Amino acid sequence: MGLNLDVDNRYYSGDVAAGHILTQSPAAGTVVRRAWRVRVAESLGPQKWKCGHGGRENACGLELRRVGLEVGATARLPFGRAAEGTVLAQDPPAHAQGIARPSINLLVAAPDDEAPDGYVMPDLTGLPVVSAQAQLAKVGIESAPPTFVDVPIGPMTSGDGPLRQPIKPGAWRRNNHQPDRA
Repeated sequence: MGLNLDVDNRYYSGDVAAGHILTQSPAAGTVVRRAWRVRVAESLGPQKWKCGHGGRENACGLELRRVGLEVGATARLPFGRAAEGTVLAQDPPAHAQGIARPSINLLVAAPDDEAPDGYVMPDLTGLPVVSAQAQLAKVGIESAPPTFVDVPIGPMTSGDGPLRQPIKPGAWRRNNHQPDRA
């Protein structure tokens, strides 16, 4: 039919196998002329690459390009327990799926006297407050004492009354004891 196929982009997909077409233009069912350009995006499959914590930034960048990925943003964090230029973390994390662009952001160890670009936030989900504070302190993040909010809890009922919608934390108005539905 003399159509021309152009692979415009490549994206990660947890749903479409590597080497298969993710999207196309013009859409299926469109009438086209001979020698028309058909543009497609190819799946890279699920992203399952890991830079390797403890590796060197330069080697990691070369390895990324070798497997068809790009180095995204690189942040530097003073970290006395690792040599300057050592990869401390990556984003998206290893074996992540459903990522749109083929790039990896890196967190790299910087000299101790360099100002940090930011902090690496540990996962505090499900931890008691005291454990969360200890976890933050362990990675060098100082936290203020927690602020607790008193939320009035209604009396227990027999269970045959109407159900009430759950109230989002912090959405309770103290002045009139009514949920903030705005």
